[in-house]
Amino acid sequence: MKRLAKILLLALLALLLVLASVAVYVRVKYPSERLRQIVIATLAEKFRVQAQIESLSFQLFSGFTLKQLTLSALAPNHSDVPANFKTALSIDEITLSYRWRSVFSGRFDIDALTLTRPRISYWRAPDSSTNLEALFAALADTAANASDASSTRLPLALNLNTIRLDDAQINTAFAAQADTQRLTLGPLTLVIAAFTVDRAAAYHARFQLEADAAPLAYSLRANDSTRNVDYRASLHADLTGSASIDSLAASGGIALAQNALRYGKTALDSLPEIALQAEAHYLLPSSHLTLPSFALALNKKEIIAARYDQRRQDSTTVFDLHAERGALDLAEMAQLLH
Repeated sequence: MKRLAKILLLALLALLLVLASVAVYVRVKYPSERLRQIVIATLAEKFRVQAQIESLSFQLFSGFTLKQLTLSALAPNHSDVPANFKTALSIDEITLSYRWRSVFSGRFDIDALTLTRPRISYWRAPDSSTNLEALFAALADTAANASDASSTRLPLALNLNTIRLDDAQINTAFAAQADTQRLTLGPLTLVIAAFTVDRAAAYHARFQLEADAAPLAYSLRANDSTRNVDYRASLHADLTGSASIDSLAASGGIALAQNALRYGKTALDSLPEIALQAEAHYLLPSSHLTLPSFALALNKKEIIAARYDQRRQDSTTVFDLHAERGALDLAEMAQLLH
């Protein structure tokens, strides 16, 4: 028994020695400042994006941590991108966790990615060009040449199983000849788990989206000011589901509280709370949407429970709505608006 205990103790000490050696090796060969410069250079060379990183460090038990990352396209297609959209993505902190066993093969297999307070800015010009086109094109080129790893200067391999976005904020704007629309939303929490990609670039993942009183704001600014629209609300969401290259499934609830709407000179500052509880399935190739069940409520009072089916038939969109209980009483709904 004592001999077995000694063997186990020696094995544990050997493992700790190996891990300590790995930590020392990484810190010596890839000091924090060098790591930061390598990542910035790699993003510029392989993805054609300009990056700024405040710091990058390695911890044996938590992995790699990047702080204050910002990304913008090196060569945006549109010169008049608004100033607040020139930075496409900024993240307070990124944590890359790795599989310990991968260390023994001379590399770090990154299996979990956590983004803390990411802020995503998307802008589309009247000619449909966007501030993210250069980045998307670079990602597509990299995916097409994924087998060429000769230029990789870090012993890293991305085998992501979990991606988590905490306190994410989204800022979008769509400019057209007649008007400009803008939507801001957040903070949100999104967790993508069991993420897999096969050799044909087909992916599958499970996800969970949560929002707790997240501010939502929408505005439309038209050439004719009488058509201006402002809408604000507080979003509550708890959705779970799965996504793949050709389908999307989700279930859960969404509620919009503290709704206020202004259209031109007309103001509705106390609209009812809107809540939707539903299960939904969507097939991308056929544009087939199915809601086996959904319930719509206003001010916590159920208005209707039904099932819905929408599909493309030749060049026509066909839909079926079957009410199981309740009804859409327009007179009652109009009363709630006043």
